[in-house]
Amino acid sequence: METPLNMGPQHPSMHGVLHLRTVVDGEIMKSVDPEVGLIHRGLEKLGENRMYFKFTPIANKIDYVAAAAWEHCYISAVEKLMGIQSPPRAQYARMIMLELTRMMSHLFWLGTLVMDLGQPTVFVWGMRERERILDIFEEVMGGRMTFGWMIIGGLRDDITPSQLKRIEEEVTRFEKVLPEYYKLTEENDIFRKRMIGVGVITKEDAIGYGLTGPIARASGVPYDIRKDDPYLFYDKMDFNMITRETGDSYARYEVRRDEILESIKIIRQAIAQIPEGPFRAVNAVTIKPPLALSMRTPVNGESFVRNECPRGEGAIYIISDGSNFPYRLRIRGPSFNNLSIVPKVCADQTIADVVAIIATIDPVFGECDR
Repeated sequence: METPLNMGPQHPSMHGVLHLRTVVDGEIMKSVDPEVGLIHRGLEKLGENRMYFKFTPIANKIDYVAAAAWEHCYISAVEKLMGIQSPPRAQYARMIMLELTRMMSHLFWLGTLVMDLGQPTVFVWGMRERERILDIFEEVMGGRMTFGWMIIGGLRDDITPSQLKRIEEEVTRFEKVLPEYYKLTEENDIFRKRMIGVGVITKEDAIGYGLTGPIARASGVPYDIRKDDPYLFYDKMDFNMITRETGDSYARYEVRRDEILESIKIIRQAIAQIPEGPFRAVNAVTIKPPLALSMRTPVNGESFVRNECPRGEGAIYIISDGSNFPYRLRIRGPSFNNLSIVPKVCADQTIADVVAIIATIDPVFGECDR
């Protein structure tokens, strides 16, 4: 007998305020209808009613798990709009922190995924390692989860040699402890059975639904903005685009697992290559008046910038009318598109499998609902 069943939005396994309207027949999902928008905050309209440099704290909260990624995306869009080029040292420093953010985000995802499947140890270990990365964020950027470290034209504060050394030591230490996690995942028969062959997304569906990030690459879509449309100095970095062909939940796990190692490679190269010199452009927009209050942007100007955020393609589009405020500001978050596949991929799966599928999609509702 088919029965309506609500999942979420308060349930921790929903990874945020996701509400699933489902119809079940015993343990089998006959239909799944995701309802989003429960924490809609009107971020785009907030941006249109603030001076450019005052939107940065809000941009951090688009994806509160990977705040630096969206801080950089927004700052880059404003820099492009105003014709400001941040110095090479600032760009290398940004790249280092972006890859640390990717590591931390994937680590947080791994912990919550395995906890959803009934193994809390990985979550506790993951939070332990995450805290060490957050300590670095606090030392370098002044905050643990939201920052305001990147400014229009550079950085608020320079990154020091001692901080670079600490980052390098931390990623080396972290690389050594990763095999401990694999023993609780890849060598765990229950974990493998709940992931392998579950929630298969074909390459055609990934492209058709506009999926991006690890979820698309796990289905064989070779698309990574760091490779396809490089920004910062990613074109000077030697790293691999991680893909899989099976498209199941386990493939999505493997992609994120290996991307952590690629981020470590990028961080080491960036630390070795970071040049001396200024960390802020001459015409950088600081938060101090009168420069910040008197800034102007080109009349009828517009800019579009996209980044490879931990969950996929994030983009900012800004239209300027020459005032201190954006005329229009639009945000493209990957989670909204990635969730569009849920009704198809969850149909005819068990209730327990839906939990694993949602977890491997890895939505964050700050950027989904906006």
